[in-house]
Amino acid sequence: MSEENRQKPWFKLTCLGCFIVPCLLGLGTFGYIKYRINQKADQLPVELAKIKAMGLPTTSEELNARVPVSQGQNAATVYRELIAEYESLKKEKEPKEVLNLLVGEVAKEPIPHANQLLKDALARRAKIFTLVTQASKIPNCNFERDWTKGAALLFPEFASIKEVAKWLATRAKLQVRQGDKAGAIESVNDIFSLAHHMGQDPTMIGALVSIAIDAIGVAALEAVTETERNDATYLAMARQMMERLPPLPIMKDAFAGELVGGRYTIASIRSARDLGFFEEGFEPMRHIPFSDPAVRKMFEASFVRAWREVLTLLPEDPDEWKKASEDMDKFGQKLDADKSIENTLNRIMFPVFSNAFQARAIALARRRVASVSLRLLQDRLHALPKTITQYGPIAIDPMDGKPLRFKADGRGFRVWSIDRDLVDNGGVRYKRGTGAYRDVDYVWGFDTVIPEAKPPTGPAGGPPPAISIGAESR
Repeated sequence: MSEENRQKPWFKLTCLGCFIVPCLLGLGTFGYIKYRINQKADQLPVELAKIKAMGLPTTSEELNARVPVSQGQNAATVYRELIAEYESLKKEKEPKEVLNLLVGEVAKEPIPHANQLLKDALARRAKIFTLVTQASKIPNCNFERDWTKGAALLFPEFASIKEVAKWLATRAKLQVRQGDKAGAIESVNDIFSLAHHMGQDPTMIGALVSIAIDAIGVAALEAVTETERNDATYLAMARQMMERLPPLPIMKDAFAGELVGGRYTIASIRSARDLGFFEEGFEPMRHIPFSDPAVRKMFEASFVRAWREVLTLLPEDPDEWKKASEDMDKFGQKLDADKSIENTLNRIMFPVFSNAFQARAIALARRRVASVSLRLLQDRLHALPKTITQYGPIAIDPMDGKPLRFKADGRGFRVWSIDRDLVDNGGVRYKRGTGAYRDVDYVWGFDTVIPEAKPPTGPAGGPPPAISIGAESR
């Protein structure tokens, strides 16, 4: 183009337009995006109000208030002292074979003087066991966590408490071998107390740790019962303990903590790096201006709305685990299919929680198998019944809603739940260490359980005073 044309006004205007128009378009696009972000951010107070209307917490203070505790009546205070003692013991560097004995691991080779080593190790933990029993007398446990830390919040208690539960199980087995039936029952009961208190923590991890500890308690009870199956006094104590167990954790309560913790996590993000990881498909997160409060509020509003939908889906009956799992799976698919920018954090942060409902059902099934087996062991002193349906709700397998399977084998019996594969495998037991959870059931069984001696005349088969049958709680 000639120099003459370059000097003409139309050329200058054209050049100026080529610069200004893209700038205006860019500013317009930015303004529209900013408007849309603000519009979605403005929904946060609305969503929070809807959550509160459901009776659910939205702040750290509200979440901590859900488990009421009074001065001197908070088991968390005892657990903090217990964990300090636990950490002190760890510094003693006990031999690995002793630590393995304490948690019930089977040694590959015989350990010389294993029984004495175990007794000595348990004796060193006497203070811890005393503290557990002390905590078991307190109804509620509230660690009063600082939920404002969001994803940075740690839960140091859970691993320690779970190991202590294994020590208690080992202690119960040793106590019953030494003839201390009441002590063994107290140790097992303390395990269930640990499970209950950890389950009061309003988080998914708290609920799942509680369920894992509950399983340790049921397994310990089975081992002790195998030894004392013909003792009417022991059976009455064990049955009474089972009928007085506190309820298993409710997932809706656990989700409340996920909601509140997630809110504070989003509020703390200033760049995509604060998320700590990038999954395939989430690279655009690197370019989102998290430093803008409106952007964070947009994500938070979407997060709260998603949790509100989840909590609305949950059935009122916590035992309806199949429906809850199916609904959660569908919701997860819907969440993953939503590729909108405001849903991006939800796709990263939302937990995979559908299996948690089955985990709770399995825990309930194991409690019921234990309870029915104890009833049978009491009643068989007179005669084994032909069915177990007369035991009421505790005889129902929560895995499929049908009666627990029951079979009398000569002078013994088996009771089982179909367990996690939802198939009746005929009472086939899981073999420890195989990792094969399919094609097996959860079974309690006792052979030659009917003693040759004349049955006692006491109320072995009758219910303990002031405890109604079927009172075993969810």
